Amino acid sequence: MSKYENIISNELNLDIEKEKQKIIEALVQNERIKEVIKTENISFQELYNNISLFIQMLDESQDYLITIKKIDNKLQKIYVPSKERKKNLYKEKFWLTEITNLDTELDLQKLVKENDQKDKNLNSRFQEILINFNKLKNQGIYLYGDAGIGKSTFLKAIAVHIAKKRKNTVAFLNVPELKSYIINGWKDPNFNSNSILKAMKEVDVLFLDDLGAEKISSWFRDSFLFLVLDHRMNFKKITYFSSNFSLKKLLEIEAKDSKTDEIDRDKSKRLIERIGTLSKSFLIKGENLRKTDIN
Repeated sequence: MSKYENIISNELNLDIEKEKQKIIEALVQNERIKEVIKTENISFQELYNNISLFIQMLDESQDYLITIKKIDNKLQKIYVPSKERKKNLYKEKFWLTEITNLDTELDLQKLVKENDQKDKNLNSRFQEILINFNKLKNQGIYLYGDAGIGKSTFLKAIAVHIAKKRKNTVAFLNVPELKSYIINGWKDPNFNSNSILKAMKEVDVLFLDDLGAEKISSWFRDSFLFLVLDHRMNFKKITYFSSNFSLKKLLEIEAKDSKTDEIDRDKSKRLIERIGTLSKSFLIKGENLRKTDIN
């Protein structure tokens, strides 16, 4: 290499060093990088030798962030969930969301405050239920009362609260929608209803909304609901329900067409007994929030 080439090379190297110094000065101003340097006891030389790793830590646009740990005296790149991803991780605890739409942003405390402005008596009842909700261990809640008073929304908010605050997986299913989903699924040769049945049995906390809104057909009762609830009762898995009817009235409705069929009536009774075992009943009274004036 000629004298002039050496001079140029040295100047280039000097420029590179200056640029590296500028980059390092900028890097050590970043709060996450400062914390890593302090926690992992990273020297200047280690920072200098691994500058590209630290630059990658600046990208916070992804679901997962990069951090650095010293393992066996070597700096290793580690992926951790971003703040936004951590905030939304609870949403991954919901199962069977393709069947019933659920607003996963519902806030239980906010809902209670809003209800207090609409109907104080109704809200005091919800507050009482929440007290019991915190006391109940292996038992769910059966909410019943007139249509349109907020039972489903209240249960949905409890479902979101459980997903946020506990490690449990959660499934929230509207019973008529579940039935329709299965019936429509039969049109697809690749549809497998057993996977739904299995998920309903195994999910940590199951919510069954709007029981009794439609007559429960014998096949749906015997091939789905009974199998799910019998399993959940035997394994003490928490299950919540909502209905417009008390358990006694629900049995009357389900057994209405079975007066001459004792076997079918007994099957309906066994289903209702499992609902009663799995949950504590609460009557909800209030004005229909969906009520509109019809002229």
